[in-house]
Amino acid sequence: PQDILINLECEYLAPSPQPNTDVSQVLCYATLAKEIETIANKEHIYFLENFVETIAEHCLSDSRIQKVKISALKKNALDSAKSV
Repeated sequence: PQDILINLECEYLAPSPQPNTDVSQVLCYATLAKEIETIANKEHIYFLENFVETIAEHCLSDSRIQKVKISALKKNALDSAKSV
């Protein structure tokens, strides 16, 4: 296994901030992070590009999310670099 750093930005349709806003309608990044961990641990992933594509597809399956931007870095891939 390799350590990977994922940076994820999501553009999503947020509900108008009001006192009675249902919290379940707000995008929870902690939940999203757990879902990405589940994807990572589900099976061996041979290519980082495939992993990133799977993350994007998962995020976009949420109808509130309109656009995602993902960067992924392999940490410790080379002794001479912090990340690749």
